[in-house]
Amino acid sequence: LGIALAIALAALGPSTTELQPTTVQSNAEVFFVVDRTGSMAAEDWNGDLPRLDGVRHDLPAIVAAFPGARFSIIAWDSQATRQLPLTTDARAVTSWAATVRQELTSFSTGSQLDRPLDALTEALAGAAERNPSNVRLVYFLSDGENTDGDDSSAGAQLRSYAGLAPLVDGGGVLGY
Repeated sequence: LGIALAIALAALGPSTTELQPTTVQSNAEVFFVVDRTGSMAAEDWNGDLPRLDGVRHDLPAIVAAFPGARFSIIAWDSQATRQLPLTTDARAVTSWAATVRQELTSFSTGSQLDRPLDALTEALAGAAERNPSNVRLVYFLSDGENTDGDDSSAGAQLRSYAGLAPLVDGGGVLGY
């Protein structure tokens, strides 16, 4: 009887519930534009490691800096493809980064720094249309080599990314 009375008194006593959010939400949309051309296999990043190891290192660090953001990946080599649509799944980005490989040289048609421009324009315009008040950040990860398949095209006439300025709020260019 004493135990039952003690339980009844405890149940009637004051209690508090503490709610903690389990997710963080942000209005940031982060677009990664990643160079997968053969030159990204050159072993000169951080000493003697492949340049793509630099990408594998930097992508998760950027993702960690934007908890709750939405992420998208556009990779380019002989063509540009959207590898990951906008998602809040940060693990999808880090998994992609851990498994990314450079393009096979036998299939390469050279690299052009403006090759991902159309895919990026489409992705940014779509995001701006769906959520005009969101902040859009673009990170361009490349070694900057521009070749036409035969030799260097350092003086090539490339299309400009300047037209994307109204759609982009920030970001960076990471060179390897």
